[in-house]
Amino acid sequence: MPDVNSATNPNPGNGGPSNPARSKSKEPPYLPIALPGQLLSFHDVFAVTRLSRATVYRLVQAGKFPKPVKVGFSTRWTKASIETWLAETTGRTAA
Repeated sequence: MPDVNSATNPNPGNGGPSNPARSKSKEPPYLPIALPGQLLSFHDVFAVTRLSRATVYRLVQAGKFPKPVKVGFSTRWTKASIETWLAETTGRTAA
């Protein structure tokens, strides 16, 4: 009797069909702590400040939070600007 699994599943060895879009990630693995001089995403800024997106942008508009930089369609903050803001505002630094 033929193996039904091999007829319906082109990749029977791993339990399902392969998804080339998932296996070929164009982005490097996510690093939660950026190295000096790197740019931080909003996710990184949130992890350090615990401020919502709306609050961050409200503070940017008021001149009380570092302005982000645009990189293509992405919005990023420099790690140094966030560390300086933390030191000035709370007296603590990012780990």
